[in-house]
Amino acid sequence: MILLIASIVFLLVGMPVAIALGGGSLAEIWFGTATVHSALIPQRLIQGLASFPLLAVPFFILAAEVMNASNVTNKMLRPAKAIFGPLPGGMAQVNIGASMIFSGVTGSAVADAASIGRIEIRAMQQAGYTPQFSAAVTAASATIGPIIPPSIPFVIYGSVADVSIGKLLLAGTLPGVLMSVMMMVAVAILATRRAFPRMAPSSWSEIGVAVADSILPLMTPAILIVGIVSGYFTPTEASAVASIYAIILGLLVYRTINIGQLYAIFGRVVLQSAAVLFILAFASLLGLVFTRLGLPTYLEALIDTLGLGPIGFLILVNVLLLVVGCFLESLAALTILAPILAPIALGMGIDPIHFGVVFVFNLMIGLILPPSGILLMVVKDIARVSTTSLMRELMPFIIALLVTLVILTFVPSISTILPEVLMP
Repeated sequence: MILLIASIVFLLVGMPVAIALGGGSLAEIWFGTATVHSALIPQRLIQGLASFPLLAVPFFILAAEVMNASNVTNKMLRPAKAIFGPLPGGMAQVNIGASMIFSGVTGSAVADAASIGRIEIRAMQQAGYTPQFSAAVTAASATIGPIIPPSIPFVIYGSVADVSIGKLLLAGTLPGVLMSVMMMVAVAILATRRAFPRMAPSSWSEIGVAVADSILPLMTPAILIVGIVSGYFTPTEASAVASIYAIILGLLVYRTINIGQLYAIFGRVVLQSAAVLFILAFASLLGLVFTRLGLPTYLEALIDTLGLGPIGFLILVNVLLLVVGCFLESLAALTILAPILAPIALGMGIDPIHFGVVFVFNLMIGLILPPSGILLMVVKDIARVSTTSLMRELMPFIIALLVTLVILTFVPSISTILPEVLMP
């Protein structure tokens, strides 16, 4: 109770998530029943970051920042318009298609919404869509980013849950495509009811020109996947390759950034990486407190008492993570709960890759759920709409994502087939 109350108080007064986690942990250590020697506290904080795979986090953030600054977003829209524009819903379909393409370049939901999302919202409004619907499509489609590789959440999950990061990155490919298709179906249904405009069909030559113009940034996920699968480099080294490739494109090929801008990008990456790593460090301390309190053992005993099988456990985890995602930042939820729930899932015979995909997918839905969904805040400010009107338009997409979650939960092969075939 001390831990819970202290963490809530820190959050309510506006403290960052990392400080709330660390402050709650220290309050429990000093005033509660978790016996942790003071000398172990700094050691645990350092231990939470002493992981080679975590080097991928700042490198993937760097790749995303450089791609955004290099004006790659406009290049992503051209093939999306040519391919998806003629579908029912026109620019709304382009929005989803562009996010699916862009996710293979940055792997970040916030980067998607804040960069290409700004362009998509403006284009949809110019095509006659309401600001609320434009913002809803943009927020929902941005959740694709952390599922299709490269993916920062999968890197962190693999690190804290001791699961192959390379296999996790591969495992997100088909679920990412599936969630894109489900959202496109939702748009098609809404387009029929609301008579949304379509775009004129593109010829094969026009599609070819659009794809050729954006082929270099589109090569990013292909380079990463081929390199990881072939064993030429590790997922961590792949993140460095992605950063170097992005810098070469922006600095030497397209020449849309210069050395001065690159220096500013490095500064932003340092700040963003520090925020992520602070959360990981204090979440590691929180994990130690949970262990000393006996929480993992208690949860295992509780699940045994309930007599839940693997499917029952997955359903329980889905409900838990969806509720947690409404109130806790996704990265914090991942670093706190993954080390507790992943071993239980493994003990119940659930494939660790399948569980990792389901776990991360739940948290991505949380990005568009009130009150703390970060994507809600980003697109709401861009489109200048109210949260209530935005949530009303988001409901069909939330339903589409929940249906996708059910499919992924009951059909594990969607997540595991690519890792099994390409990385046996």
